[in-house]
Amino acid sequence: VLTTLDLCWNAIGPIGAQNLAEALKSNNTLTTLNLDLNHVGPTGTQYLAGALKINKACYTFFI
Repeated sequence: VLTTLDLCWNAIGPIGAQNLAEALKSNNTLTTLNLDLNHVGPTGTQYLAGALKINKACYTFFI
């Protein structure tokens, strides 16, 4: 079971953050997500924040 995902330095950007946010909404095993240094910007951050309101399993989050 995947519990930690480190995607730092992958140039994910806001569109990638939106896609990750959609996946996070239905994920219940990931506890740590590292998106540091991905330039997700304010828009991407809003997508991720919305997903984290739904996903209660992910409690360590780096952006």
